[in-house]
Amino acid sequence: MQNIWQRSRLKPFLVLVAGLLILTGAAHAVDTPPSGKWWRVPAVTRELGLTDRQIDDLEDSFHRHRRKLIRLKKDVESEQFELEILVDTRVLDVDKAMAQHRRLEEARGALATERFAYFLDIRQILGIEKFRRLIELKKKFDRRKVHKRQ
Repeated sequence: MQNIWQRSRLKPFLVLVAGLLILTGAAHAVDTPPSGKWWRVPAVTRELGLTDRQIDDLEDSFHRHRRKLIRLKKDVESEQFELEILVDTRVLDVDKAMAQHRRLEEARGALATERFAYFLDIRQILGIEKFRRLIELKKKFDRRKVHKRQ
């Protein structure tokens, strides 16, 4: 006799969700610059000693990568939706589900690659010293946010 976990049609979906949670946690383990247009914050600009040229380059990079990221996020959501449909059917077609899973992972990979390209762009625009300082400022800001919540 099978237990409820083995009989459940939600099993593949729950395994997928658990995997996503694990991957999401791993993705946040790397030090990254702050999100948004942090170079528009006067205190950050002053602290880093950003030049007008660097600010303009950061703005251009943000717009260029943001357009791509919006499209790629939409692709991931679309592939995720298609996979959910396949997993939620009465009769599971494993081959179709696996093929769709591969498409989803390809979309996620493209999104991750674009995020990393933006990360590298920021690093290149700032140079090593300002980039390291930016990461330190972000860590300091994150610590303050945690303390305010407590």
